[in-house]
Amino acid sequence: MKAIRTGQSYSSRSYTSVSTALLFLLTMCLSGMVARAQAPPSAFQNVVMSQAIELGALPSTGGGQSGQEPAGSSMAVDANGDVIMGDTYGGEVLLFSGKAAGMSTLPAPTVLGSPGGNVDAVAVDSHNNLYIGFATVATVVKVPYVNGAYVTINAPSGSMPNCTGSDTVECVMNNLNTDGSGVSGLVFDSNGDLFYSTTNIADNGAGTAPNSIWECMAAGLYTGTPAAKLLFTEPSSGSSTTTGQLNVGGVAVDSYGDLFFTDSAVNSSSNDSEESFSSNLNELVYTSGTGFATSPTVLYTYTPTSPANYDNEIDGVGVDASGTVYALVTGGPGILAFPNTNGVINIAKMYVASTVTGKLMTTDGQGNFYVDLYSNSAGGDIIDWVGMNILKASTSAVATPSMASFITVLNDGGCSPAPVVMFTANGTNASEFSAVTTGACSSTLIGASYTSTLTFTPAAVGTVSVTLKAEDTNSNSGTAAVAGNGSGTVATPTFSLAGGTYTGTQMVTLADATVGASIYYTTDGSTPGANTGTSSLYSGPIPVTASETVNAIAVDSGDTSSSVATAAYIINVQGGAATPIFSPAGGTFITPQSVTITDATAGASIYYTTDGSTPTTSSTLYTSPIVVSSTETVNAIAVATGLSNSAVAAALFTINLPASAFQNVVMSQSTLLGALPGGGSQSGTEPAGDTMAVNSFGNVITTDTYGGDTAVFSPQGGAPTLPGTSSNPNGVAVDSQNNLYIGFSYTSTVVKVPYVNGAYVALAAPTGSTPNCTGNDTAECAMNHLTTGGADVVSLLFDSAGDLFYSTGNAAGNAGTNNAIFECTAACLYTGTPAATL
Repeated sequence: MKAIRTGQSYSSRSYTSVSTALLFLLTMCLSGMVARAQAPPSAFQNVVMSQAIELGALPSTGGGQSGQEPAGSSMAVDANGDVIMGDTYGGEVLLFSGKAAGMSTLPAPTVLGSPGGNVDAVAVDSHNNLYIGFATVATVVKVPYVNGAYVTINAPSGSMPNCTGSDTVECVMNNLNTDGSGVSGLVFDSNGDLFYSTTNIADNGAGTAPNSIWECMAAGLYTGTPAAKLLFTEPSSGSSTTTGQLNVGGVAVDSYGDLFFTDSAVNSSSNDSEESFSSNLNELVYTSGTGFATSPTVLYTYTPTSPANYDNEIDGVGVDASGTVYALVTGGPGILAFPNTNGVINIAKMYVASTVTGKLMTTDGQGNFYVDLYSNSAGGDIIDWVGMNILKASTSAVATPSMASFITVLNDGGCSPAPVVMFTANGTNASEFSAVTTGACSSTLIGASYTSTLTFTPAAVGTVSVTLKAEDTNSNSGTAAVAGNGSGTVATPTFSLAGGTYTGTQMVTLADATVGASIYYTTDGSTPGANTGTSSLYSGPIPVTASETVNAIAVDSGDTSSSVATAAYIINVQGGAATPIFSPAGGTFITPQSVTITDATAGASIYYTTDGSTPTTSSTLYTSPIVVSSTETVNAIAVATGLSNSAVAAALFTINLPASAFQNVVMSQSTLLGALPGGGSQSGTEPAGDTMAVNSFGNVITTDTYGGDTAVFSPQGGAPTLPGTSSNPNGVAVDSQNNLYIGFSYTSTVVKVPYVNGAYVALAAPTGSTPNCTGNDTAECAMNHLTTGGADVVSLLFDSAGDLFYSTGNAAGNAGTNNAIFECTAACLYTGTPAATL
């Protein structure tokens, strides 16, 4: 595969024109019937089934660009599946509804504007903005798509602003260099790069580069950097009776980055005698690193038997998602297909895809083609939808057969002898479809064709689809996607849950027996309907959380909407769980509080928040007392199976800690928390005091040096909790995870006592068997990285960064670094790096 450009660089990403990139699968409706798009495979097709259905007609005074000067131009399909074209001879830009195909009365096209100036080529970008080129004006105009509609289109003038990329009014694409020539073809690729062809304005030689192909990359559209690049210019020819001057027309880009265009050798000796001697389908091959070829490869040439004014030629060109290239010959063999094999066009495998002829052609890349045909009886051109291996049955009432014509093209033999074609429908609804050839065998460029008839007898209201297989007597076959709509009244929706009285939230599913129907519903008792603004399109189960009435209606385009189905639901919610209770119950405090939450409902789970927000089951689950160390509001709910959630309990805790400043007047209070069990803390002489600690729950921890105990006092008072007994415990400290650290007289060791599952683990006298601490400790361990110089440890203190400071003392004349202060940073505690410093 070729490397494809992205901006100014190159990549292997797909490189597809807008007409190929609009993968909306064009939901055109034939009286409500959806077209099932099926992109033709990139290979020779022995059997092709195609169908042409009229979308509308141009005004009798108008017509698309003729097939001579230039060799066709470009139409476009927008993101809504509508076809847009320039009515060159009527001076208008017209939009044909893609949903008009098969309507008994075709709507007139929408006139988007009347810019005059021989409006010619049109293209649509990935944002649905419209771009217009003119045969006699060297200007491309942008028409922004704003709020679901195209803005007003006027004739291009000097007062029109230049486009910036954020346009909301008609503007001029001033960075598209045309060298003074008109614009005959426009197409975007999937990267937003714009390719355009130019023509000789009014046959007067104006413009320095007519009959050329240009490229403006996405980056340069509104900045001019890089500048638009001239890719190719047709050589000049003064011959007027043999070959003529080659004029460039329509353009297309495939997914490999190659560019395709049409040109026609036109007699230029007289404006009134524009004979086309021959016309070509050309390819400008793109190669990674070097860009486009300097000259085109001619893929196919069409030469009329006897050149005449406004004669037949190759005009339209398009590419589908597989890379197959299609060329439309006016009045000739029809639409020719050229398979694409990994970026190489297989000329030898060219085949006839459809016998439809016309001036201009575009495609959405998915098997849906749009053709500007020659004048109808009123004098104006007509626009047809052409489905390539896509067929639409005529809408019919249930059990009533309808018939629709299509063409079966056989690229494997002519009419001598005439082959026989058999059709077989496959799929769940196969019995509703049948097809036969009804016309005589007609010769095509490389084979034969038949007019065929598709019969559809719907078994029920709604849209159904099948696959139709055509097989001829040469043992070759092809398939087409077929859809048909059975008309009538759509079935009334059904509810998975009948109306009635229920306890708790209910999930209601809607269904409808009509295939393809859409269901709209309301929950406020109003009447539902499509596009009412008050109804919802059903897409999944409806939660009914309170008493309400659900109304539903089924809708299918082209059919009578169903009756309204109604179900009234009464929801009785069970009693809720009890409201949680706080202890303490909130208030103003001068110390951090340990808050307990309880609930009277058995088995209830409690969820809480501390930021004032309403708790849900996604909030924090209460498992142990909450430490409130600063002013905050605690909210809590209780949740229990079979009950609705409790009301929200709220408690405001205002924490006023003593001010850290000189105070002239101080009021203090002493409250007894408890007493040591017969011992005493380290005396104030050797050393000069040591440390106690307060954990995050407000519990006070101290050592009973002379009793060998470590005691934990609750803020509520009472006898202390004794985690364990050891010899001469001294200073203590608590880290940010509530773990306890203890120093000892007569022992140069610090012991860590982890806080696990709401309690301190067992404490024993440190021995040689006490494991070293690792940081993930769940049992008593020794902090072996704390250097003491052999002295005992008196005091301990953590700072907010997790660094540990400790002092040493001389107990009973022990040797060591006595009466000193050390620091062990948080990184040092369990690794020893950096080492504790004196």
